[in-house]
Amino acid sequence: MDASALSETLEEASDTLTARKMIRQHQPLRGIRGVPLHRVAELTANAWRTWKPDLNQDEEELSTLFHAAWEDGLVAIGLLG
Repeated sequence: MDASALSETLEEASDTLTARKMIRQHQPLRGIRGVPLHRVAELTANAWRTWKPDLNQDEEELSTLFHAAWEDGLVAIGLLG
Protein backbone atom coordinates (compact mmCIF):
# COMPACT_ATOMS: atom_id res chain seq x y z
CA MET A 1 0.00 0.00 0.00
CA ASP A 2 1.22 3.51 -0.78
CA ALA A 3 0.04 7.08 -0.24
CA SER A 4 -2.17 7.24 -3.33
CA ALA A 5 -3.85 3.93 -2.48
CA LEU A 6 -4.47 5.15 1.06
CA SER A 7 -6.00 8.39 -0.21
CA GLU A 8 -8.27 6.46 -2.57
CA THR A 9 -9.37 4.16 0.24
CA LEU A 10 -10.10 7.13 2.49
CA GLU A 11 -12.13 8.76 -0.27
CA GLU A 12 -14.17 5.58 -0.70
CA ALA A 13 -14.83 5.44 3.07
CA SER A 14 -16.04 9.05 3.22
CA ASP A 15 -19.57 10.39 3.36
CA THR A 16 -21.08 13.86 3.27
CA LEU A 17 -22.93 13.68 6.59
CA THR A 18 -19.76 12.75 8.49
CA ALA A 19 -17.86 15.52 6.70
CA ARG A 20 -20.39 18.14 7.79
CA LYS A 21 -20.24 16.98 11.40
CA MET A 22 -16.45 16.90 11.43
CA ILE A 23 -16.12 20.37 9.91
CA ARG A 24 -18.25 21.81 12.72
CA GLN A 25 -16.21 19.95 15.37
CA HIS A 26 -12.66 20.31 14.09
CA GLN A 27 -12.46 23.25 11.65
CA PRO A 28 -9.18 22.13 10.06
CA LEU A 29 -7.00 24.25 7.79
CA ARG A 30 -7.46 21.82 4.90
CA GLY A 31 -10.35 19.79 3.55
CA ILE A 32 -12.16 17.01 5.32
CA ARG A 33 -13.18 13.90 3.43
CA GLY A 34 -15.74 12.79 5.99
CA VAL A 35 -14.26 9.46 7.10
CA PRO A 36 -15.36 8.30 10.56
CA LEU A 37 -12.37 8.33 12.91
CA HIS A 38 -12.70 4.65 13.79
CA ARG A 39 -12.32 3.91 10.07
CA VAL A 40 -9.25 6.18 9.87
CA ALA A 41 -7.72 4.19 12.74
CA GLU A 42 -8.52 0.86 11.03
CA LEU A 43 -6.98 2.03 7.76
CA THR A 44 -3.89 3.29 9.56
CA ALA A 45 -3.42 -0.03 11.34
CA ASN A 46 -3.88 -1.98 8.10
CA ALA A 47 -1.47 0.33 6.27
CA TRP A 48 1.14 -0.18 8.98
CA ARG A 49 0.84 -3.96 8.71
CA THR A 50 1.22 -3.97 4.92
CA TRP A 51 3.46 -0.98 4.21
CA LYS A 52 5.57 -0.15 7.31
CA PRO A 53 6.95 3.05 5.78
CA ASP A 54 10.44 4.25 6.56
CA LEU A 55 10.89 8.02 6.81
CA ASN A 56 14.23 7.86 5.01
CA GLN A 57 12.81 5.95 2.04
CA ASP A 58 9.17 7.08 1.96
CA GLU A 59 9.47 10.74 2.93
CA GLU A 60 7.95 12.07 -0.30
CA GLU A 61 4.94 9.74 -0.19
CA LEU A 62 4.30 10.46 3.48
CA SER A 63 4.58 14.19 2.82
CA THR A 64 2.06 13.89 -0.02
CA LEU A 65 -0.28 11.97 2.26
CA PHE A 66 0.14 14.49 5.09
CA HIS A 67 -0.64 17.46 2.85
CA ALA A 68 -3.83 15.99 1.41
CA ALA A 69 -7.11 16.02 3.36
CA TRP A 70 -7.29 16.09 7.16
CA GLU A 71 -7.84 12.33 7.46
CA ASP A 72 -4.88 11.61 5.17
CA GLY A 73 -2.71 13.70 7.48
CA LEU A 74 -3.90 11.72 10.49
CA VAL A 75 -2.93 8.49 8.73
CA ALA A 76 0.52 9.89 7.86
CA ILE A 77 1.07 10.92 11.49
CA GLY A 78 -0.09 7.51 12.69
CA LEU A 79 2.27 5.71 10.33
CA LEU A 80 5.21 7.79 11.53
CA GLY A 81 4.26 7.27 15.17
